[in-house]
Amino acid sequence: MTPADATDARLSDDLTIRVLAITGVDRVFPPTATIARLPHLVAALATRTPEHPSKVGVSDNDGTTVITARIATRREGHTPQTARQVADALIQRLLSDQDAAVRIHIAQIR
Repeated sequence: MTPADATDARLSDDLTIRVLAITGVDRVFPPTATIARLPHLVAALATRTPEHPSKVGVSDNDGTTVITARIATRREGHTPQTARQVADALIQRLLSDQDAAVRIHIAQIR
């Protein structure tokens, strides 16, 4: 998979706003776990550039747009329904002829 370009970064920002607007979503986490992000964190420290904020991930895998949302849901909510609403919101934002994969990870239930 290749990292996002400027267009993907704008899409990521838009998708993050959409996800956070869904009732039951408490937080968005970075698309990869902390251990996998370690090289990025080290690079950010070494270059004194800020680490990217937590948001929906957008990347490319051989022509397929991969959308990854790692979210926290509220315990009093219905996590499966919330995850489905997140997936629906992400899918609705994609172009109808766009080859894409949408991944929803429940990282935490608060």
